[in-house]
Amino acid sequence: MANPRQFIKMARWRKIRRAALMILLLCIGLGLIYPAYADGFDSIFPFINGILIGLIGGTIIFLFEFYVFWNSNRRLNFIPLIIVKVLTYSFVFVLLIISVLMISRGIQYDYHGFSEMVNNPEFKHFLFEEDLQIILTYTLLFTFIIIFTKEISRKLEISLQESIIIQEEKSEYLCFWT
Repeated sequence: MANPRQFIKMARWRKIRRAALMILLLCIGLGLIYPAYADGFDSIFPFINGILIGLIGGTIIFLFEFYVFWNSNRRLNFIPLIIVKVLTYSFVFVLLIISVLMISRGIQYDYHGFSEMVNNPEFKHFLFEEDLQIILTYTLLFTFIIIFTKEISRKLEISLQESIIIQEEKSEYLCFWT
């Protein structure tokens, strides 16, 4: 039988695993929504890209949330924390989207080398004339919405716990005097 310390540790890891699964599923879902909306079901490549971006991005978010931002959640105020997370995750997703799309188009069009991919007119067309700006706006918008919702939920959870503790202390105080 596990002692209380081991039980708390197991419960914490269970919570972390559940959070990791939710992050991955959300990222994969958002990675699949955009290709279905923008490209339709004409090609399989946008969906593979969406799944890859969702998997890699979800893993990166999980690692950042539980190893980089774990202690800063308590140190930073609400608005600076939102800004730091949105900028960090947006930068990560911009690099991730461009790199996954470069690799995918390199495989799809049989390019041999980085310079051939970058100098290709189709890739330049994608960067400057196609929907890369829409993809980045979509990423920034959903990053902000998810982080804002998560942090508001966390703040409300903390304030709700504090109010419950205060009410319990008041009820104990009143019960003591009656």
